[in-house]
Order: sequence, then C-alpha cells, then structure tokens
Amino acid sequence: MATQKRRRVTPLPRVVSPEPPFTTIDEAVDEIRRGRMVIVVDDEDRENEGDLTMAAETVTPEAVAFIRKYASGVICVPMTSERLDKMQLPQM
Repeated sequence: MATQKRRRVTPLPRVVSPEPPFTTIDEAVDEIRRGRMVIVVDDEDRENEGDLTMAAETVTPEAVAFIRKYASGVICVPMTSERLDKMQLPQM
C-alpha cells in the first residue's frame, strides 16, 4: 500500500490596505509642510515615474542619503539664476 505524504497548508497572511494608494494634493502639501518626504508621480502615459520630494529647508543629510540610495537619480534643487551664478553652478 502506497503511503501519501500530507502537506501542511499554511494560510496566506491577510493584507490590509486601510487607505487608497494615492493621497490628495492638499494632503501631500501638508506632509511636505510637516517636513516629510512624499512621492510625486506623473501620468502613466507620460514618463510613468515618481520623484521623492520634500521642502529644501527640512532636508537632512540622512534624507539625501535615502534619496541617493533608493531613488537612484539626480537630486534637484530649484533656485534662481542669480543664486546659481553666485555658486558658479550651471543650469541643468
């Protein structure tokens, strides 16, 4: 008589998503005002990408390190042409 091995079935963990995947613009602006980083995404039909964004006055070395490590892109800072000239930085 052949013996059958019984497999133990482990239930999958329940995934709870209490909030929609995207927030409103007002909520994102509020998060930025509080010094938090947000992801700003464009349309699927455009580049279909996201940018890590936060207020320049709240950026820390740790935040820059996080952006460099996980976003793998160019870190941009908006500033006037006068400020760029003073710092001898070319515009992108």
